[in-house]
Amino acid sequence: MKNITNNNSAYLLETIFKKIPVGITVENKKGFITHANKSAAEIFGYNSEQELIGENIKHIFGNYKIIDDNGIRISLRDRPASKIFAGLEEVSEVLHFIDKKNGTDKWLLVRASAVKISKNKTPLAVKSFKDITPTIEEQKRRELFLGVVSHELKNPLASIKAYTQLLLRKEDIKNDSNINKYLTNIDSQTDRLTQIINDYLDLTRLTNGKFELNIRKFNPDDTIDKTIADFLLTTKTHHITRTGKIGINTIGDEDRIIQVIINLLSNAVEHSHKGNIINVKSEKDRNFIYISVLDYGVGIPKKYQNEIFKLFRTIPKQTGKKSSGLGMGLYISQAIIKSHGGEIILNSKVNKGAEFIVKLPKK
Repeated sequence: MKNITNNNSAYLLETIFKKIPVGITVENKKGFITHANKSAAEIFGYNSEQELIGENIKHIFGNYKIIDDNGIRISLRDRPASKIFAGLEEVSEVLHFIDKKNGTDKWLLVRASAVKISKNKTPLAVKSFKDITPTIEEQKRRELFLGVVSHELKNPLASIKAYTQLLLRKEDIKNDSNINKYLTNIDSQTDRLTQIINDYLDLTRLTNGKFELNIRKFNPDDTIDKTIADFLLTTKTHHITRTGKIGINTIGDEDRIIQVIINLLSNAVEHSHKGNIINVKSEKDRNFIYISVLDYGVGIPKKYQNEIFKLFRTIPKQTGKKSSGLGMGLYISQAIIKSHGGEIILNSKVNKGAEFIVKLPKK
């Protein structure tokens, strides 16, 4: 293999700079473009890089209304290069460029870095512009679709649930074991489908970085007691015991904590035998509070214990039947607890049951 000479190396770098499908510009402190490639020229509507070189960024950016990913319009002093000249080494932002003349828009991932030619000279700002408009548009279409689907599905499901429960309360149906069994099955399957929809919506929010917490003070002991009472209304196959007390208020999203506990209780029911006892224990130490859900079922083999918190991972039941879950519940639950600064810990042995411990900072 031949050694690359300095001349060859410079030619290679120049070729890469010209051909790379990402816009690149070099800007001095006064805002003038000293270097640019063809991709940058195309992004900003210039016929060639030669036209772009020598232009001032005020003129280029002045053609656009520029909005950050939080929906806030930015000024020239807030642009990435200005932050570089203010002392930052690197900046990375997603910006929405809207053409003031014709209203066309594009989303750009803009990265800027400081480059010093010599110690005494003011650094230059090297910027890259990647057009991510197709990605953003696809994300918006997905969010719109999910919003419509969730609305169109959840409303009929709520109606089915309400009518089913009304029928289950009728005396003549209570006395007909077959009809009662069918309606009970419809009721439970409606709950399952609703949970799948909710999990998928949560997963989308997590993926898009739009998962928000409603932080407030609450009593975790009251929350645990209420959650167990509500959960027992949905299962007639297991008994739940409650031990320990936390004894203090904490701060967090109570509804999300309830969601996690329900998920752990549902898993405990699914992976333990009918009639088994599930124990919910709570306690605290100096820095953390703990809520554990312990079942005495088939347990989780060691080879699966690191997998079950990953997305779409399920484990086969010891009975040989496929798990009924889609592998979203524990992934979402772990994300919820981590967003509170905690974690979910698993202790399990085959045929000895499984204990999931929710560990939360004491606040």
